[in-house]
Amino acid sequence: MPSFQPTYQPTNTPTTPPTFTPSTSPTHDPTFYPTITFGPTFEPTILLFSDIGCKSNFAGYSFNCIVTTSQQMKCSGYNTNGELGLEDNNARGNSGGEMGDYLPFLNLGSGVQVIAASSGDFHTCIITSTLTLKCWGSNGLGF
Repeated sequence: MPSFQPTYQPTNTPTTPPTFTPSTSPTHDPTFYPTITFGPTFEPTILLFSDIGCKSNFAGYSFNCIVTTSQQMKCSGYNTNGELGLEDNNARGNSGGEMGDYLPFLNLGSGVQVIAASSGDFHTCIITSTLTLKCWGSNGLGF
């Protein structure tokens, strides 16, 4: 009895690697161009700002924050309850010139770094390098 030996012949083989092309729309800041690079262990370094890498990110109901590789923090989005930690209630990222290098770092104190960070819907909390818990934003339920 003859034996059957199947062969695999792909019909569509990619000839170029995938690329990442950021795009902007009128609702985004045209000065904001993130880039992503991968190290030898495939761990991404995301440069959202001039030579600043993103160590972690998290989001609340209508805002986002990042902790940089230098353990500083930036937040953008709606800020109705002060959840961005910028000592005001002004939204960030809804107009040109507010993102990227224009977005300020949070003032946590001289030399104070972020060790851990998290958020709820309308508040943000961090643990600092001085082992202090700091929270800001809505305090509707005692947070």
